[in-house]
Amino acid sequence: MRKTAHVFLGLMMLAALLLLGRCRQESAEPRASEEAKESSVLRLSSDALEMAGLRTVRVDSRVMSIPIKATGTIMFNQKRFVCLSSRVPGRIEEVYVFEGDKVKPDTKLAAIYSDEYLAAQQELVQLLLSHQRALEAGEEEAADVTNRLIRSAVQKLRLVGATEEEIQGLKDARTLNYYLFLRAPFSGSIVTSRASSGAYVDRGSELFEVADLGTVWAVVDIFEKDLPMVRPGCRAEIKVQAYPSITFSGRLTVLGDVVHEATRTIKGRIEVSNQEGKLKPGMFAEVNLVCPSAVTALVVPHQAVRSVEGKTVVFVSGPGNVFEPRPVKTGKIFDGWAEILEGLSEGEIVAAEGSFALKAESLKKTLEGEE
Repeated sequence: MRKTAHVFLGLMMLAALLLLGRCRQESAEPRASEEAKESSVLRLSSDALEMAGLRTVRVDSRVMSIPIKATGTIMFNQKRFVCLSSRVPGRIEEVYVFEGDKVKPDTKLAAIYSDEYLAAQQELVQLLLSHQRALEAGEEEAADVTNRLIRSAVQKLRLVGATEEEIQGLKDARTLNYYLFLRAPFSGSIVTSRASSGAYVDRGSELFEVADLGTVWAVVDIFEKDLPMVRPGCRAEIKVQAYPSITFSGRLTVLGDVVHEATRTIKGRIEVSNQEGKLKPGMFAEVNLVCPSAVTALVVPHQAVRSVEGKTVVFVSGPGNVFEPRPVKTGKIFDGWAEILEGLSEGEIVAAEGSFALKAESLKKTLEGEE
């Protein structure tokens, strides 16, 4: 019995010692954690904050638009692009413009001599004379017939490219125009010219391509997975390699109906203003589509997020110009904002602009601690 009592007493003492050691360890761990936290805290003077240009913001939940990335090609606006061909057979007497030239509406592009055009004018002149004789003779029925034929002859001249002024001049002076002028339909640029002086052309021979580059299209490939969030009307931000610092704005006007099997993408068409002419058809474009589809997320400005010693952190502001580097887990990137999944709570204050100075100070403090 006495031996058993000694054994029991010994076990009790061993258990007490183990419990005491565990309590001391548990009390030391928070103390070590607090000391580590305190050692990483940054205290800056007001002058240092001013020199760093530091600006703080409140961590808030915001309704954010989801940017959707796509790539594509700058193309002609086909609504302002025309291929001009000869409407009569004949010979090109003179070419007035060449590839790259700028033109305005009704600018003469080329002069064409055509027997067919001369015959159509002669027909109208003869009908005008017949109509006049019928009126002078009081032959009303004949006058009505010739009047209908005159309208038909005028329409024929319009169809081959004669202007209203040329037709009216023909009616008034009864003098034939030897050349049919090919004219620009709107302001733009000559992007292709196949006309040469002295060349013979057939009806339908393509001579010029004219494009108005004041607006262009960005034809983009949108991934199938993004289709639920994309619809016509989405705002588009476009960048090209030639002007990396410039963002061109546009709107998604058309979303295609067919998914390309190999790439799992669908075509979209964005209309972009190009008044300065910087965007050239054929350029490669990187596009962000900002669509009405939105999510609510806890966010901070993107410049508030820094990488320090392999960790993603933000600097949380405290009283007395104190900043604590707080590890965080980030999610989606929205137009200048970063989603925070873990590490921050709504209402906390973090450093945004100038946070790079805090990162530098934090690294400096770490190096000093290692010496």
